Amino acid sequence: MEVCNITNETNPCVFADHVGDDPVANWLVGVISLFFSIACVAPYVIILKIIAADKELKDVPAYRIMFHLGISDVTQGVLLAIGGPFTMCQCTLHPIINKICGGILNSAFFAYIPLTVLLAFNRLVIFFSPSKTGVLLGKKFTTICIIACWLWGLLFFSFYLSPWVGLAYFPAEYTWGYDESVMSEAAETLELYATVSQLAACGVIYGLIAIKLILTRRAFGNQSSEMRHEFRFLLQAALTAGYCMFVQFAWHNYGLFFDDQKWTYFAVNMMWIFNVGVNPTVYLALNKTLRGRFVEMCGLKKQTSINPTTTF
Repeated sequence: MEVCNITNETNPCVFADHVGDDPVANWLVGVISLFFSIACVAPYVIILKIIAADKELKDVPAYRIMFHLGISDVTQGVLLAIGGPFTMCQCTLHPIINKICGGILNSAFFAYIPLTVLLAFNRLVIFFSPSKTGVLLGKKFTTICIIACWLWGLLFFSFYLSPWVGLAYFPAEYTWGYDESVMSEAAETLELYATVSQLAACGVIYGLIAIKLILTRRAFGNQSSEMRHEFRFLLQAALTAGYCMFVQFAWHNYGLFFDDQKWTYFAVNMMWIFNVGVNPTVYLALNKTLRGRFVEMCGLKKQTSINPTTTF
C-alpha cells in the first residue's frame, strides 16, 4: 500500500499526488463509511447505557469486561466514522490531527484484544476452577486486569504519537494505514503477531470449554438450561474473536488475494468498521438479558425481570 509521510506539514489537506480523482466515488465511499460506522456505534451505545445503569449487570465480572470491550469498540467506531468526511472532502484537516486520530484508533484496538482474552479467561475459570471464582473473578482482580488492558493500549498510543511511528487516514486510498515513518513497518509487524497470538489464545481457551461442554452433555445425557446458556455464550465469544482474527488476517495479507489498489483498501477498511458492529449484533441475537432490556429501552416491549447470571 502506497502511503505518504504525514509528518510533512506543508499541506494539511492531503498531498496533491494523493488526492482522489473521482469526486463521485469519494462521496459514495465517504457516505458508506460514515453510515455504517454510525449504524454499528448507535446500538452499541444503548447496550453500554444498559450495562452502566444496571447494578446487577455491573456486579457480574463478565459484563464489566463486556462494558470495557464496548468502550473500545465505540471509540474505534467514532474514529472510523471520521474517515467518511475525510474521504468526501479529500482532506484530513492537519497532519497532527490525522496522526492523533490514528493513534487513538489503533490504541483502542490494542486494548480490545487483551480484553477479549480476559473475557475468555473469565469463562475458563468458571468452567475449570469454580472454587476460585471469588479470587480470580473478584471485583479487585477484574479491575486490575481491565486497567492493565487499557495501559497496554495507552503504551501503544504514546508510541503512535512519537515521530518514529504514525497511523493515519489516506483519503485518496479510502483507508487507515501506517505512514512512512522509520519504525512504522516494524510496528505493523508487531501488531500482527501481538494480536494474532492473543486471539489464538482465545481460540485455545474456547476450544477447551467446548470440549468440556460436549463431554458433560454426553456424560449426563441431557442438556440443561444452564448448559444451553453456556453454549450460547461460547458461540457469542467464538463469533466475535473469530471475526476479529479474520479482519487481522485480511488487513495484513490482502495482497495474497487481491490487487494492491484503493478498492481493496476500502473493502478491508469496511471489514474493520463491521468488526465494531459484531459484538452488539451477537449480543442482541444471543444474549437474552441484553436483548430484552434493549427492546425495553427502545420502547418496543415492557421487560420482565431477568437474572443476568443465568441468562448470560
